[in-house]
Amino acid sequence: MEETATRAEENEENIGESEEIRETKSKEEIERVAEEILLARGNEEPKKEEKEKIIFQKVIIKEESLGQYTQNLFTYSVDTGFCICSINTDSIYYDKYVSLMDEEAKNAFKLLLASFVRTINEAAPEKRTTYKGLMNEWNYKLNKYLCTFLGIE
Repeated sequence: MEETATRAEENEENIGESEEIRETKSKEEIERVAEEILLARGNEEPKKEEKEKIIFQKVIIKEESLGQYTQNLFTYSVDTGFCICSINTDSIYYDKYVSLMDEEAKNAFKLLLASFVRTINEAAPEKRTTYKGLMNEWNYKLNKYLCTFLGIE
């Protein structure tokens, strides 16, 4: 899905927060983050072209356990110079729904979240804090509604 998002953004000239941060990083730092992403995906010996492909992506989508940090369905980060959407495999929504999706539905779900975090990433600097707050509030509401729907206190 990262490739799809990147292709969709090919002719866009929007500079996002992640790109702004990336400009402050050295080439080695960027390559190290790309390698860490690949290592986390199980690629034990990332090749140079694989790292370059990751560096080129407009959004990185990760599925990972974040339960000790948050119950949010997903988080967004840019501090490494990459626009990263981390889908929390410990969230109630993931457990009850995403984990059961077929591949097509899961890909559509990832595109939904990727488009959301890319929108925040590309927002005007004065709006980013508001949008990040909205994302957190949305995650809160989702959990609240889901717990009510499932009868979980």
